[in-house]
Amino acid sequence: RLPPAPAPGPDAMTRHTQGPPPPGTNDDARWQAGTEEEHGSGSAAVVSDLDASRKGFLTLQARAALAGIGLHELTSGAFLVARWNLAREVPSLSAAADLLKRMGVRP
Repeated sequence: RLPPAPAPGPDAMTRHTQGPPPPGTNDDARWQAGTEEEHGSGSAAVVSDLDASRKGFLTLQARAALAGIGLHELTSGAFLVARWNLAREVPSLSAAADLLKRMGVRP
């Protein structure tokens, strides 16, 4: 059994927020914590550029991935659903959603 970890020092939460980061570290936290005015509206523009069908595909792909299932869009416009060494090509996103639902992926 391992001994309990020592309690963090009084500056544990503030050591990287005051002054420059220590040499040899890659601390982007200060940039990430900035406001949208400081960095531009990059993330908001990315989300608004996605159309509904693309967002639906990406959401379904992420849910499938959480269940260990791959969902891939083919150049023909069809979709490939794969798990382990098994794969099935389906003609549409709704057919892929139906198949994933039968495989236990929530819509």
